[in-house]
Amino acid sequence: MVLNGLVKGVGFRLKKGFIGTRQMIEKQTAENIVRIFIKNVKRDLGYVQSNFEEGDYDFAELSISAIHVDLERIASKLSQLKEYDEMHLS
Repeated sequence: MVLNGLVKGVGFRLKKGFIGTRQMIEKQTAENIVRIFIKNVKRDLGYVQSNFEEGDYDFAELSISAIHVDLERIASKLSQLKEYDEMHLS
């Protein structure tokens, strides 16, 4: 019996397909990781601004490097999420 999303602990039914519990957890984990990286980028942008205003250009550059790494991670996770949606919802 389908209970609007949960199928007796076996998986989830979405608009067009069947997703197992493990895959749904993996997708939610990837989405949460993206949210965390976005928060990190926002925080590091604040560091860049404050270091720039204080004239500490070395630390501003380090913060920019950290932002670059987080943006690469976000792009990677977003591409995984896109593949996941294409595979399971098409």
